Amino acid sequence: MKRTVMDNAIRSSVVVLGSLAFGYLSLELGYKPFLEKAEEYERSLQSSQQHVQQGFVCSPSQSLCFSFVSKERDVCCE
Repeated sequence: MKRTVMDNAIRSSVVVLGSLAFGYLSLELGYKPFLEKAEEYERSLQSSQQHVQQGFVCSPSQSLCFSFVSKERDVCCE
């Protein structure tokens, strides 16, 4: 009797793990376009943060540029 209980427990755990893997893969494939867009947006934010850390920030109209590093080094956006 204990052998049957152990077999049922193992079988149930295999079914649960298989269904979790299937669910993960289906979500990954289903939301792939949205995940790619989110990763692209995150990369663009990181690049803009690196640009700010270098000391320059361009205004949205791109007619002004401010230097945080030194007052002598002003760069205008073109």
